[in-house]
Amino acid sequence: MSIPLVSQQQLSFVPKITFPKLLCGIALMSLTSPALSAEEGISNFHLNSEFEQQYSFSIAVKAGDFLHIGGVTAVDKEGNEVYADDARKQMELIYERMEVILSSHDADFGDVVSETIYYNMDNETYLNTLDLRAAAYKDVDGPSTAGVRVADFSSDKTLLEITAVAYLGE
Repeated sequence: MSIPLVSQQQLSFVPKITFPKLLCGIALMSLTSPALSAEEGISNFHLNSEFEQQYSFSIAVKAGDFLHIGGVTAVDKEGNEVYADDARKQMELIYERMEVILSSHDADFGDVVSETIYYNMDNETYLNTLDLRAAAYKDVDGPSTAGVRVADFSSDKTLLEITAVAYLGE
């Protein structure tokens, strides 16, 4: 026997929201809600400006006291993927790129509070790259971290991708 959470009579008083009404409501909210500006603590950061803008993303976004670092992969200065068959070299380059992002914000790995490592390789190979991660966090308490084995990335050359959040406040 199932017990209804809401009776049919109660539902008759709930207004029906259609998709066009929902879109109008969202548009109205965006017109009446002030957008955050750089002065209010939102700023974008690019390592490969032309490449990132081509695909409409920023490798990092500072929002208030937090720096959100997203989707760091092993690419060169032009955005070309490198080290397609070498997980260790990819891990090393990713942490070098993260160091540049952090230092550009007067931060270091000690400021990272959360990190997610996405990997597409066998677990043994992944575990054999973690000494490079440990070297990046040498002499600091490491952040909250998750390692997530994924089925695939948008490119066959990508073996690893790391996102992180750093706290830049006092």
